[in-house]
Amino acid sequence: MKRNLLVLLTLLLTVTLFACGGEEPATADAVLTVSGGEVEESYSAADLRALSATTATVEGITYRGVSLPTLLEDAGFDPEQIATVEAVADDGFSATYEPELFAREDTVVAYERADGELAGDEQPFRMVLPEQRGRLNVRMLVRLEVSQ
Repeated sequence: MKRNLLVLLTLLLTVTLFACGGEEPATADAVLTVSGGEVEESYSAADLRALSATTATVEGITYRGVSLPTLLEDAGFDPEQIATVEAVADDGFSATYEPELFAREDTVVAYERADGELAGDEQPFRMVLPEQRGRLNVRMLVRLEVSQ
């Protein structure tokens, strides 16, 4: 009886430790999908790092990533033909950007902070729009939907 109780307690402790474990950093298989019309491209963090890097600062934190105009062009979009870009988080939250925001070179899709990884509540990617506070800086970014 004591042995069964000990096994049960050990199992319960193991399950509890796994459930309460720390947040995982962004994995190598995290993907950002950029889509609209006939175009759909997927980017890993490594793919984004292969594009020209830039930095942007919001609320005192500097982020490293790729400018949104650069990413949209790489995905095959003509910047002159884009009406809006919607940034969608993994929980369904979204923000829509008009040309005055998505065409700015300092609007960045961040894959890391300048001093290390994105925080757990920002991963796998984050929109960074300097001088824009709150809801426009979408965290947990997984998709960009382009309307032409």
